[in-house]
Amino acid sequence: MATRLIIRTQRTVLALLMAVGTLSAQQIPASACRQVWDGDRLVTVSTEGGRRVEVEERSDRARPGAPPRAPQVLAVPPGIHVRYAHQGTFYGHRFDRETRTAHLLRSRDGRRWEVFGRLAGGHRLLEFRHLEDGRVLLVAAVAPFQTEQGASPVALARVLETGEAQIDELVDLGLGAWERVPATRNQWRLKAPFLALETMGLWTQAFHLPGRVVLVDRWRGLFFVFDTERGRLQRTSQVFGLRPDQMEPEDEFCVLGLQPRPEGTLLVATREQGALLFARKDHPTPPVDGSPGWFRKARPAQADSLRSYPKVQWWTFHPDGAVFEAITAPEGLPSRLDSPEVLAGFRFRMGSDGNPRPEFRLVPRPGDPSPEDR
Repeated sequence: MATRLIIRTQRTVLALLMAVGTLSAQQIPASACRQVWDGDRLVTVSTEGGRRVEVEERSDRARPGAPPRAPQVLAVPPGIHVRYAHQGTFYGHRFDRETRTAHLLRSRDGRRWEVFGRLAGGHRLLEFRHLEDGRVLLVAAVAPFQTEQGASPVALARVLETGEAQIDELVDLGLGAWERVPATRNQWRLKAPFLALETMGLWTQAFHLPGRVVLVDRWRGLFFVFDTERGRLQRTSQVFGLRPDQMEPEDEFCVLGLQPRPEGTLLVATREQGALLFARKDHPTPPVDGSPGWFRKARPAQADSLRSYPKVQWWTFHPDGAVFEAITAPEGLPSRLDSPEVLAGFRFRMGSDGNPRPEFRLVPRPGDPSPEDR
């Protein structure tokens, strides 16, 4: 029997308020494009709502002397959020506000989309991936899935012949982070040592690699590796070996950026370990008061934090063993952060030749004077 899931609006609002307050205390790296290797094709989804998709043939395997081919550009209909491509099919989702239903979609050309699953109950999805056993791995946005048995931001669903997607089971991430709210049957909350995970539903990103789905909590640097056969959690790893109960909600953002390499690994850029453990303690920002002037008052502490902990640490993540291999900065990409503006604009993408390239942009900060006022 399908498990009845309950959405708790209060928890959603609490998570959002907590996230906004914490985000106000630091700079967050720019949102990078979403990329996936589908065989010898590189599929790139823009950051603008996932509505512009580029498809490129892998250029380092092109015939010698052949002229470069321009990317194929797909204009996706409004409201559809493209998430990945697999074996020539694009996958995405949209949320119907009137019926409070999440639609799981697929398309062969990026223009005509077919609904292959409908998840009712008001669930907002951050990510999803189809599995070889016919089920779908779902990642909740903001609020976790909750049942009488527990809570988790990840669930497995089965699509029935009617097209209805029903939750089969919640995925235990092995963190032991949730406890039942007293005097309730199906309301859950994070235990006090795990409050840093409250924003997991805001900053988790999924990567479809050969034989693996990797979920990455970018804020905390947590990597969860699943198999693509049945969605079984195989390994969990944190970049620096830290446990979630060692983290604080106000800790620095860990993963600056990451993209898939064509051979099935991830190229990852993070802050250095000292930044996560000590930056906010060494250089506290003033209490958040919600005013535009707060950002100017907080800037000295943010700049001091980067001066104390400027290093960008680069890694190759191997999903088979959930192992992080430290590497030098790839050519053209930075090994340090020189200012809060550089941190806020940090992003990179993979080229069709399999090599990374920078996509930095300076991000105006709230409360900054306009250029004519400087």
